[in-house]
Amino acid sequence: MSFSLSVKQEVSSSPFSKECCLRAELAAFVRTNGSMELGIGGIKVRFDVERLDTANRIYGIINRLYKADAQIDEKEYKRLGKKHTYSVKIGDPETAEKLLNDAGVLLKDEDGYTMETGLPRDMLKLTCCQKSYLKGAFQGSGSVSDPKKEYRLEFASRDTDTDSHIQKILHSMDIPFHTSVRREWVITYISDAENIIKLLALMGAHRNLLDMENVIVLKGIRNDINRKVNLETANLKKISTASMQQIEAINKLIEAGIYDKLPLKIRLAADARMENKEATLEEIADILDISKSGANHRMRKIAEYAQNCE
Repeated sequence: MSFSLSVKQEVSSSPFSKECCLRAELAAFVRTNGSMELGIGGIKVRFDVERLDTANRIYGIINRLYKADAQIDEKEYKRLGKKHTYSVKIGDPETAEKLLNDAGVLLKDEDGYTMETGLPRDMLKLTCCQKSYLKGAFQGSGSVSDPKKEYRLEFASRDTDTDSHIQKILHSMDIPFHTSVRREWVITYISDAENIIKLLALMGAHRNLLDMENVIVLKGIRNDINRKVNLETANLKKISTASMQQIEAINKLIEAGIYDKLPLKIRLAADARMENKEATLEEIADILDISKSGANHRMRKIAEYAQNCE
């Protein structure tokens, strides 16, 4: 199971909360997965989802809020590799009308029905209801990448109004987000680990939150190791380059017949380098029983002598 599906499964299995929160969650489902049919028999509502646990979640909320039974149908598309989809249907017009009214989608007055895009004024007044709306929106059309690969959690909306509700909630909770457009979808996404973890906590996905934190810790350890290895590699390369330059300078002095005429301290340093070609400057200093700066000074003098004999 992918990380995204695991998060959705955990969110969909979270306990039912207060009725106001369930209405907010269902309102998000209406805007991400819902469709309405208006016929001779009255209004019908259908939710089309990809997962059975999401369908069961919608069914449970409808039953809890309206004491009404919905119908769950399963479809199989053989051309798509036997992909299953599920529809939650409300055939009772009175329940369907009440649901759409509570969600702020369909309002009825003496002149008939009016379609609305906004949410009821007080629906997102409480923080708990805001969290519940995010839960519904994520289950309906959200996704989160495997943290081993990248950090990205997104909400896909079919219209800018639905997208604006999500953005207002994220803004009120101090969660930075970005937006983009993907074909007919408006995308609101979070791309940093800290705020994705915060959002998972708000939606009640605590088990997956811990899994993500473990991945982040392991990534940090791996990055530290890589930094140390790269640093050591760079140091070894630097040491090797310096040693080769010093050996090259000493060979020039030998070829020019100047080597035996060098001051004793300088010649001893040259001898130590030629006998220990891969040694670090600290190791050369230990051999000569002098400080590192003293060894470095003698190596610079060797380079100067070699330059003067060119």
